[in-house]
Amino acid sequence: MNQPILSRTVIVLVVFALAFGGCQNPKGKIKLADKYFSEFEFLKSAEIFEDVLKKDPQNVYALRQASEARTLLGDYDMAAEHLKVLSQQSEAKPEDLIKYAEVLKMNQRYEEAINVYAEYVVNNPTDEVVKNYVSDSQWLEKIMRDSSSYSLVNSPINTSGSDFGLTFVDDGFLFSSSRAEGKGKRKIYAWNDQSYLNLYHAEVGVDSALANPRVLKNKANTRFHEGTATYDSTNHRLYFTRNYFSKGKQKKSSEGNLNLAIFEADFAGGEVGTQREFSFNNPEYSVGHPTLSSDGNTMYFVSDNPRGVGGSDLYVVHRESTGWSKPELLSSQINTTGNEMFPFLMNDSILYFSSDRLPGLGGLDVFEANLAANPVEVRNLGYPINTPYDDFGLIMYNHQMSGYFSSNRPGGQGDDDIYRFSISRPSTVIISGRVVDVESLEPLPNAIVYVTNEDGSMLEVARTDENGNYSFETDHQRVVPVRAEKEGYMPTRLGIVTNEYSKYVDNVEVALMQYDHMVEGVVRDAENGNPVEDATLTLIDESERIQDKTITGEDGKYQFGLQDDQTYTVELTKFGYPDQEIVVDTRELEDSTITSDFRLFELKEGAVVRLDNIYYDYNKSDIRADAGRELDKLVKIMKDNPTMKIELSSHTDSRGDGWYNQKLSQARAKAAKDYLVAHGIASSRVVGKGYGEKKIMNKCKEGVECSEEEHQLNRRTEFKILDV
Repeated sequence: MNQPILSRTVIVLVVFALAFGGCQNPKGKIKLADKYFSEFEFLKSAEIFEDVLKKDPQNVYALRQASEARTLLGDYDMAAEHLKVLSQQSEAKPEDLIKYAEVLKMNQRYEEAINVYAEYVVNNPTDEVVKNYVSDSQWLEKIMRDSSSYSLVNSPINTSGSDFGLTFVDDGFLFSSSRAEGKGKRKIYAWNDQSYLNLYHAEVGVDSALANPRVLKNKANTRFHEGTATYDSTNHRLYFTRNYFSKGKQKKSSEGNLNLAIFEADFAGGEVGTQREFSFNNPEYSVGHPTLSSDGNTMYFVSDNPRGVGGSDLYVVHRESTGWSKPELLSSQINTTGNEMFPFLMNDSILYFSSDRLPGLGGLDVFEANLAANPVEVRNLGYPINTPYDDFGLIMYNHQMSGYFSSNRPGGQGDDDIYRFSISRPSTVIISGRVVDVESLEPLPNAIVYVTNEDGSMLEVARTDENGNYSFETDHQRVVPVRAEKEGYMPTRLGIVTNEYSKYVDNVEVALMQYDHMVEGVVRDAENGNPVEDATLTLIDESERIQDKTITGEDGKYQFGLQDDQTYTVELTKFGYPDQEIVVDTRELEDSTITSDFRLFELKEGAVVRLDNIYYDYNKSDIRADAGRELDKLVKIMKDNPTMKIELSSHTDSRGDGWYNQKLSQARAKAAKDYLVAHGIASSRVVGKGYGEKKIMNKCKEGVECSEEEHQLNRRTEFKILDV
């Protein structure tokens, strides 16, 4: 029979502390059952508790302890029956419901487990972990769906006992085993009738198979348990877990428990040197399962310190000049009210660990935490790494495509077996999530979410449903560039980070903000006025971050949303034409929409370019703010082309006195030139000239009746390239 979860909790992480709930009965059968329980004789204990239940079927204490004993024996069916009755009693505790749901999962009765979790959440609405089970109807499907990407091989070094807890060392691996070698080989652990655990070394054989296991010498092993280790390859130090046995003496707790502790030793050539205690060892609770950063200066470990949040929690310490820093609990995304253990740190940012409380298939499941994300992102590695049994102790090569883990699943050679796994990289990735309003968090239907090409064009496109949900499939890449947009909202761009060995990225929430203003216009050819296709326009905020980007279509149009109290730059680029830009300050804007067209021209002598939207107040020559935005385009062009010289001309329509029109246009041309000079353009590069009504572009000469639109065509500012 497979050993259940607490087999490793007892012999590798924490010594089982008897937690008898309710009121203990010191007499008769219950006293005897408690005695057998404390001696790890769980079958005898369970049978006596069940004999009590025949006469008193609602005895809460007997139900709780019988279910615990059956769980420890791996008899999950019988444990579930006891917990079902217990959960219906008025004296049942919230934790009884949790244990009932967990045992149901171990029996693969997932729908029933969800119903029990839902019952628990009614009275415990702040338990976010359990709420995730209830709220996500697809959690089981998500855990199972990547199964085809994995291949597993049972290691040839496994025995009929317990083999687990691999760690990398310079010339192979270390692992823990109860095989009968080394110290403790004749000493039998009462629970599982196996030898005490020792540390072993294994080499890497053919096809990366583990080979030639041998027990570590030089006092690395004692007559008690030696467990999970980690190796600091930079400083050649080994950190490992052992029952708190130091300098030939046991260090027991005040209750008489021999807990676990971390020890440090020099380690080179397979030889273990002088051993030293970890500074945070404590006889009153267990400390174990160390894992290190690449430089050896950060350690993650496990402890059942009563100041934690669960049965066992993950902590981190950092090496300082005076020693290790004070231990810090990892975030609530990782630590739960259950048990977290067997951490492994990869690339200094990805933490693998096992948990019996985070959403999983049952028993211990392996999880991956991205420590670089804020908040920390945690995901279940899924089947077949995880099963309804105990899956733990995962380590992975840096390329993230193969590694090892341990499990007590059926079909192995012994109790706990080591498995090698490899992952095939999927060719596509399915990304799903929701689009919401950034302020109200209400879902946004009919928003468009799409993958962008290098040039910003659309690839795969999805439209959100009435609940704001979207999903699309695209080629697998490390970062998928995505854009989301909806009418009336600022578009947003994001890079969705994928997992190299998963086909799915879920729950990507995109928040869109409604805009306060809009800048829009048309990109035209300066010579013929036709719209220009494939021009790239980029919106940049005052922090020089790209807020949006678009490429013009056949109509040449562009449009960007803007927020209040911001300064933006709109940059225009197109191959073969000089770059242009405008600056838009929304702090004093009254209009909700700003119109600014661009005219593309070739840098050649004699080219004449009209500057659109250069408006003046009636009978005045002052440069208005909107006119300044248009002249900013010319400032950039001249700064980008320092030898360019121009004639800057101003024109009026034919109405009014001709002499006055000439004078006014000259004043306006001078004002435009002065603007350029004030913005860093040498005066010698600009000729300002007013033409009045001398260069009418249509029929609307003096005395000819024309519409206002026809007269507007003649009121213009232009520049002519004199020299490039």
